[in-house]
Amino acid sequence: MPATSVEPQTSTERTLLPSDADRDQARAVLQQAYADGRIRDDELEARLERLEHAASQSAVDATLEGLPTPSTALVPRPVDNAAMVLATEANSRLLGLMSGVTRKGHWHVPDVMSVNAFWGGVLLDFTDAIFTSSSVRIDARAVMGGVGLKVPDDVAVVSHGMGIMGGFANTVHEPERPRAVLHLHGFAFWGGVGVQVVSAPTSRDEEP
Repeated sequence: MPATSVEPQTSTERTLLPSDADRDQARAVLQQAYADGRIRDDELEARLERLEHAASQSAVDATLEGLPTPSTALVPRPVDNAAMVLATEANSRLLGLMSGVTRKGHWHVPDVMSVNAFWGGVLLDFTDAIFTSSSVRIDARAVMGGVGLKVPDDVAVVSHGMGIMGGFANTVHEPERPRAVLHLHGFAFWGGVGVQVVSAPTSRDEEP
């Protein structure tokens, strides 16, 4: 995938004030780059901070340095279509950035997940999920946002996290013969990470 190339700019282009749409497009590129594993948490936060204070279009463009071109990166990628639900790798890193992300139905759960909500929300519904491992580690971080887990009562949950001016559900649910065990870690800063235990379906279809 090609990286962004910087073309010579006129003085007008360098001082052009960015619009809300320009900032939204840049956020979308950063969000996709994070989801693809191109940048990590600290770099995402640093670039978003620079984007919020960018006073010119060239400053906005600078926050996307080294990332795929907007024409490529901004192709819409639906969250809940069948291809993504069945792709375990796509569920390894989830980000709700000023938006909502949901996983539910027959989606494949990887053995390690990084889940982040920045001014947005992420909902993980494990009721009908397909577990690829009997033990799943979930690293959840909520910053002025929320991460919610809906867990059937035949799946175990052990969570250890911290709430800083927010809430983190330190839940322990241990059924006698769990289908899988969720190990929840992370923190909530001016946000929340919650766990809801619900009744499992009375009968389960055979997993594909």
